[in-house]
Amino acid sequence: MEVEDRASLVYIASVNQNIDHYDEALNIFEKIIAKDPCLSPDEIHLYGSIVKSNIDPIRSTLQVLSDHLFTENNSLTPEIIGKIQHYFNSTLNKLEHTIYIVLDIISNVLLDKCNNSESEVFLCKLQGDLMRYLSEFSTKPEETIMKADSYYQIAMKKANTILPSAHPTRLGTILNYSVLKYEFQKRIEDSIELVQTVIKTFNEDISSLPDALRREAQSIFAVMESNIEMWVSILEENNVE
Repeated sequence: MEVEDRASLVYIASVNQNIDHYDEALNIFEKIIAKDPCLSPDEIHLYGSIVKSNIDPIRSTLQVLSDHLFTENNSLTPEIIGKIQHYFNSTLNKLEHTIYIVLDIISNVLLDKCNNSESEVFLCKLQGDLMRYLSEFSTKPEETIMKADSYYQIAMKKANTILPSAHPTRLGTILNYSVLKYEFQKRIEDSIELVQTVIKTFNEDISSLPDALRREAQSIFAVMESNIEMWVSILEENNVE
């Protein structure tokens, strides 16, 4: 018996995510979107969570294969290296295929039908996240990094205009954009400056948030503090050298 009503489909997608059936969860959500792309804020957050649950195992597989390919190991024969390279290429193709389908859905369907300001920022941030993930293994990293940067800039501009300063979605956008600047663009000073804009006023800004959002914001802020402590330490070491 096939389930048709929206609430049941969303519930089943969530169940599939919880039992690690990530492909099925994503397929169900694509059916939901095809029927009616006007997702609620909760549905959009669930969709983003399912997308990342689907992609994370692929990234982990690529990292393992990459370690085998690019770590010196004189015992590997050309045949073994060729086999691992084949696995790597096919897995990278799967990652690219999944990401570009989601980007197309976001750009041409969800954002067009989105009627919630926070959801709009969340979707733009998700686009940046996806391109950042692809940059980890892309054969054209300069191109994917540039696209990730562009998506994050759009998300930042929207977040700074329509969201409270300490809203978790705005903080998450700043956090992930700062990671892109540090890890991929090697712009450590820009990463520090971006996060410092939050740290200076965080305690004052967070007081206006509801309890649930406040807890989420505090969790993101803790990661920001840890990152900036590490980045400042690295910058100081580089300056000494």
